[in-house]
Amino acid sequence: MLNDTEIREILNFKIIAVVGCSPKEDRPSFRVSSYLKSVGYKIIPVRPGYETILGEKCYPNLFEFLSSFL
Repeated sequence: MLNDTEIREILNFKIIAVVGCSPKEDRPSFRVSSYLKSVGYKIIPVRPGYETILGEKCYPNLFEFLSSFL
């Protein structure tokens, strides 16, 4: 169970991985990602087959993203 301080820290994160982020502007995942980016969040698009989405490096899966830090 998380305490109040830990919950507040999580809510202050400004980096969000969007699994299934679509490069198509008419898709909800694109619109939500675009909005979050416009209000200051760092978006990590996760979708196989694409190099970038919304100008951000795209990862084929979360493991590849996390591996980039190891």
